[in-house]
Amino acid sequence: MARDRTDFADRIRPPAPKGAENTVARLEEALLQVAVQMERQPAFAPIFVRLEAELAAAREAEANGPLARAKALRDQQARRVEQSLNRSNVVTLAPAHS
Repeated sequence: MARDRTDFADRIRPPAPKGAENTVARLEEALLQVAVQMERQPAFAPIFVRLEAELAAAREAEANGPLARAKALRDQQARRVEQSLNRSNVVTLAPAHS
């Protein structure tokens, strides 16, 4: 029976546990730790480069991901409602001068 490629890949790098997403804060901390290690051992350079790329991707996903688009849509809708309320047909009365 032939091995499936995904099974082989999972054996090399097991899937991350739930809740262990690569957040920007976690990646920044890891990048800092690897930078300190690189001062002692330059062999950490490939890890540093990989973390830099993952950090850039995480920032991009945070800025343009589904959550950011949903927030932008919600803000856009709130502005439309506010504008429609400002353009309503209600006329305000000027204060009476005595």
